Amino acid sequence: MGRLMRRAAAVVAAGAVVGTFGVAGVSAAGAATRAPQPARAQSLATAQPLAVPGAKLWARRFSGPGKDSDVANSVAVSPGGGRVFVTGDSTDTSFNSDYLTVAYNAVTGARLWTARYNGPGNSIDDARAVAVSSDGATVFVTGASGGGPESDHSDDYATVAYRASDGTQLWVARFNGPTNSGDFANAVSVARDGSAVFVTGTSFAGPFDSVSSMTTVAYSASDGAQLWVKNWSPPSCCNYGGTAIVSPGGNRVFVTGLVQSKAVTAQYGTVAYNATTGARLWARRFAGRGGAALAVSPDLTKVYVTGQSHSKYGTLAYSARTGARLWARFYSGGSKFIDSANSVAVSPGGTVLVTGGSPHPGSSADDYATVAYSPNGARLWARRYSGRPGNHSDTAYAVAIPGNGKVYVTGTSWGGSATGNDYATIAYNVRTGALVWVRRYNGPANGTDQATSLAARGGRVFVTGGSARTTSGDAYATIAYNG
Repeated sequence: MGRLMRRAAAVVAAGAVVGTFGVAGVSAAGAATRAPQPARAQSLATAQPLAVPGAKLWARRFSGPGKDSDVANSVAVSPGGGRVFVTGDSTDTSFNSDYLTVAYNAVTGARLWTARYNGPGNSIDDARAVAVSSDGATVFVTGASGGGPESDHSDDYATVAYRASDGTQLWVARFNGPTNSGDFANAVSVARDGSAVFVTGTSFAGPFDSVSSMTTVAYSASDGAQLWVKNWSPPSCCNYGGTAIVSPGGNRVFVTGLVQSKAVTAQYGTVAYNATTGARLWARRFAGRGGAALAVSPDLTKVYVTGQSHSKYGTLAYSARTGARLWARFYSGGSKFIDSANSVAVSPGGTVLVTGGSPHPGSSADDYATVAYSPNGARLWARRYSGRPGNHSDTAYAVAIPGNGKVYVTGTSWGGSATGNDYATIAYNVRTGALVWVRRYNGPANGTDQATSLAARGGRVFVTGGSARTTSGDAYATIAYNG
């Protein structure tokens, strides 16, 4: 449970137990292992949907061979909707952690394969993001991986490509910054034409992690060959770091994260690169605690960035071509405490949705707060959710808008002393903000359950995170709902 609670700070960066790696895991060579009875993935369009919106379709838990925590950080769905991929970190028998990626049949929840990645340092490996190629053939995972003993601060970016059908490892690409200090990848995106993979994160320039750059790396999707590396670094002071990346098409890559001024003042930092050459097209700063997430409009003309600014949600719109700021909007729940947005998404119609944690009036404890804006920045609606009234926190970490007229939000929500924190997933009408359904998940331990990632496709919603085990530590817990 301790690692799960620490992961909550990083982000602000009742199911059947499927089995352990004693049943389905990875060989010493790192090859993926198929589940005992793999189910052939099928299109969601051919599956018989359940009529009840919000109905739980399946829930799957996964624990590795270690006695400590296994926490899922990211979920993605194949373009055809037939497979769901979950990644995070899983402890091994030496109490170190490895990347652990699991593939499920999206319709039935049957486990298709698992794959572990243990870096050359045989120390701490933490997978933070997963993405799928546009043809559905390849899965890409990135994060931070020890390149040497844990004490020497030599974490590297490590990006792994797997064959989506069976989990075969296709390639591994590692990035170690010029000072051999810590390098931590946080996000991954795949070019629309499938030719390249882009990762971003933080690369430290000194042994005491005092100065860092926002470092973005492009790889060939076919073989992992490095195409380019670009740093955005302070001229004389402090830290930059990437937290989110999008490569929506139009030969551009957009990155956002934290930058600091010479006065050591935190700011949003958003930068656009040419996807082919890595040439910087524009870079913009804005007062705030760092960009937490970004999204691009369906017509590729606008970039939206959100996070915490002036102690409120701060959401910005930029011209994708020039970087000119089009508008800035702020949301506060009315408390004297801080409102922090964690995620942003754009509907096919152009509606911008932002979610995060907003203190309940008169309290420092958060509610979910979800805000909708028009493409021009007009606020359309704002909705709040408190799992159980009182001085307990409810924080949304992810939002998705699949184009079915609904917006989905998930995070962690206090369920009372009997169940502790639970997953809470909500569906709203994207046009009006009307509540469609709320579903909660309380794991078997009645302990801390924290959903941190969400994906939706084909009329289904997939939520993942970490859920307390009945013995010790945490397990991956992935839930599928009818949208």
